[in-house]
Amino acid sequence: QDVALLHFVARPGPHLHHLAAVVPRYDYVFIDCPPSLGLLTINALVAADRVLVPLQCEYYALEGLSQLLNSVHRIQQGPNEQLSIAGVLLTMYDSRLNLCRQVAEDAKEYFGAKVFMTPIPRNVRLAEAPSFGKPILLYDDLSVGAKSYLAVARELLRRIESPAAEGTSASPAVAPAEMDTAPPAAVDELNDAISDHDPDPLPEVTT
Repeated sequence: QDVALLHFVARPGPHLHHLAAVVPRYDYVFIDCPPSLGLLTINALVAADRVLVPLQCEYYALEGLSQLLNSVHRIQQGPNEQLSIAGVLLTMYDSRLNLCRQVAEDAKEYFGAKVFMTPIPRNVRLAEAPSFGKPILLYDDLSVGAKSYLAVARELLRRIESPAAEGTSASPAVAPAEMDTAPPAAVDELNDAISDHDPDPLPEVTT
């Protein structure tokens, strides 16, 4: 298996030194990984502090998730003991489908509060955006998909800003994670951006 490549990254390599030189320039650094457990993903897990897991609401995604968790566990035992799960984000969610609801229920049963309360729904505008070479916020910022991503970002920032506020706010929050404090200005700007949009109801996880 690709996880056998772990011994190649058991010690810090040049990629970690390059990343360490860039990190101080930003508040947050996201490493986008391919949908596989190859060397690129393993290196990213070694370099990261936390893992944000997108989970497509399909049966085979659950099987792949178990392999990912096994890789995370092995990395925690070796090159990156500080690696943790920042949250699980349900994607391509459709509350009309029994399978989607079952996947969401299984995810919440296993991960608990680590599952984001706002799932990313199936949305035509989300599917169209890449073909136009634009992120969804530039392609159609009023679409349900764009609003869902903004809501997820607000959940994440709220959790970073106030880890102890979980379950005490009307707004959904992600699970406790040992993250650095977010600049208050970043939270204010994001909240302003969300409030400027038409407050259509966002999809919620139904179990």
